[in-house]
Amino acid sequence: IDDADNISIAYANIVFTNGSSQLLFASCSDINCSSVKISLLEQNISVSGTAIAQTGPNFVIVYSRGSLRVASCSDCHNGAIRKNEIPGGGTSPSIAIPTGGFPLIAYESGGEVRIAKCGDISCDPSHANFRIYRIPGGGSQPDIAIGSDNLPVISYITSAGEVRIAKCVN
Repeated sequence: IDDADNISIAYANIVFTNGSSQLLFASCSDINCSSVKISLLEQNISVSGTAIAQTGPNFVIVYSRGSLRVASCSDCHNGAIRKNEIPGGGTSPSIAIPTGGFPLIAYESGGEVRIAKCGDISCDPSHANFRIYRIPGGGSQPDIAIGSDNLPVISYITSAGEVRIAKCVN
């Protein structure tokens, strides 16, 4: 929801004729969604999870399609979309944007929870400040939020089925 109470979402739509998915971006013109505009971001893919966040005029959409991709755009309906792949792949993405405006993405990869710290809005892995951190001990289904101290807090489920919370200290 932006400052004018407009709602935007990204979601996968499964096309039943061929079993592939489409990644779609939808935005409403008001809080009641009385008018919805839908645009295709990517097609003929298999999407297994999406997350979306907004920083200023930019939207950042994370989705799993075998690999973990990040799409960023200020006007997602007019095709000016930058796409990058997070190295090593992943599923179950969650996104948060701290003060400073660059995404933090929690995801599952190889039986462990990882956090990608993006160095720019498009999460380009070649950016000098791009980093991937691992939470030791394995886990799945991560969710990320930003604490009042502007540091990330990650919840996840261990292989034993316990819910754990990890708080980053820097």
